[in-house]
Amino acid sequence: MAFAAELQARERKLAREQKERQEKARNKLESMRKAQEAAQARRAAEEEVQREKRLAEAAQEEEKRLQWEADVAANRGVVYSERLAVENLPAEVAETKGIRRSKDKVRLKTCRKSCLADGDFPVSKRETTGKGADFVPYHMLQVLLPPSAKFELLRHGVDRLGSLLFEITAEDGSRTHAGLLDFTAPHGKVCLPQDVMRCLAGKTGTEYRGMVQVRYARLQGGEYAKLQPMEKAFQEVDDIKAGLESALLTRCTLTEGDVVSVSDGETLHELRVLELKPASAVSIVETDLEVDIAPSLETEEEVQRMEEARKARKEQIKREIEEEELRIAQEKTAEDTLKKEEALKQKEREERWDRLSQMLPPEPSPGPDVTTVLIRASDGTRRERRFSRSDRISQLFQFVDAGPCGGAEPGAYNLVMLYPRRIFTLSSDGDTTLNEAGITGRQESLLIEISKDHQ
Repeated sequence: MAFAAELQARERKLAREQKERQEKARNKLESMRKAQEAAQARRAAEEEVQREKRLAEAAQEEEKRLQWEADVAANRGVVYSERLAVENLPAEVAETKGIRRSKDKVRLKTCRKSCLADGDFPVSKRETTGKGADFVPYHMLQVLLPPSAKFELLRHGVDRLGSLLFEITAEDGSRTHAGLLDFTAPHGKVCLPQDVMRCLAGKTGTEYRGMVQVRYARLQGGEYAKLQPMEKAFQEVDDIKAGLESALLTRCTLTEGDVVSVSDGETLHELRVLELKPASAVSIVETDLEVDIAPSLETEEEVQRMEEARKARKEQIKREIEEEELRIAQEKTAEDTLKKEEALKQKEREERWDRLSQMLPPEPSPGPDVTTVLIRASDGTRRERRFSRSDRISQLFQFVDAGPCGGAEPGAYNLVMLYPRRIFTLSSDGDTTLNEAGITGRQESLLIEISKDHQ
């Protein structure tokens, strides 16, 4: 017996150990499977990232190729594009370069400009209109490029193509255009005057810091420009044309979105370029330019606020009208419902009156034992009928219930005799005869009085 018990215990232990080994093996296989699936998912994700990266690189290359082809077509075979770091160009540096303009009279639509670079290129200047004309130092919106740009441009022979203009694009996509001042910027950098940096940054006094893409651009001559003042005070300036002429004399290009600073002699006004023709960026060198002044941004905001207030008032009036119409409709619906309910109640009352009238005994003819009873309600309703003095008080209540009785509902009122005053109730006096109740005159008058329990 002991041997058999020990054998059974060993068999159970062996079975348990085998089960544990099998469970461990299954767990290990499951872990390996999950690890393989995770590794496959990681590889698939990495491959997808690499595929998207290759697609993005291919798209960039295609975009560069298309841009290169567009530049070749637009710039007569000249292609220059370089990513450069921005540095500030102080005004005194530009003035030192000798950029000047004359004080002679200039008309806006016949303004003639020249905007070329120093060094191996013709110098930007304005000619005097007569002997002894007074020159004033005045720098245009021009940039400094590194010497490497000079050699690249000379390789394409741009010194024979006229004005050197460049598109400058910030990292956020904002762009402007400017002329060339010189090739003396540090290697890998471009020096931008404050106004160019403001056009890129979009805020007065902000110095744009970061990388820009500088690209040679051959622009069409401008024909039309629409400018918008930031403040409506500019539209109160007497001589707008003179200030605009002076401001545009400082520029070689205009780009939609640029900010132009115009002085009236006391205040500096800012105008944003809204629209240009024939393109979104134009050269204003050696061209006649027609300028329109749009309503100021401040005025537009006021008009917009007024329009929004008008729309809000209109919407409010519309809501009020809708609410009033809804209220009237609801009142009419409630009134119609009340009328229907009242008509139904009236029909029920009339049916009840007919039923109770048929239950009354026939009205007796006048005689010595007959009393004419006049029933009056508080609303002026009057009803009259002859009763035998042997009839019971309950028949008076039945007569009242069988017709209009001033709105008194059955069981909710008492009958009152004034002289002598006596109150008759259906519950206590219903079986009393008229003779016993003292209603024995030839004509008696009773009032309908709502019981206190139903008031």
